[in-house]
Amino acid sequence: MNIKQIMTKNLVVIDESSSIRDAASKMREYNVSSVVMRKGDQITAILTERDITRAVAMGKNYNDPALDIATTKILRIESDKPLIEAMDIMASYGVRHLVVTEKGKDIGIISMRDVMGTMSLLEAEEMTY
Repeated sequence: MNIKQIMTKNLVVIDESSSIRDAASKMREYNVSSVVMRKGDQITAILTERDITRAVAMGKNYNDPALDIATTKILRIESDKPLIEAMDIMASYGVRHLVVTEKGKDIGIISMRDVMGTMSLLEAEEMTY
């Protein structure tokens, strides 16, 4: 199974001028663990629940710009790569989200939750045979 088969294609996008509160509200509204910021087709930043938790612990104000706490050094993986490769990258860099690319264009995101859920289903399916 490859990454394109399980990635999230419908990304929740926020403006670079959005506040931390705006980002958290969007995550809650769409029941997602991350939002992205874009310039054209290129994802320029990703903000996760983990980033917001760290910001709150550091005493950041909810009205501060979300971009201040977002990750701008984006890790990417090609859509045709196997799930195990995504797991390796996430483990090596201590991240839970990767931007998925195809022919140089950002087309989605894959999260640790996506990978682990799929791996669990595959394992359960194997056990039934």
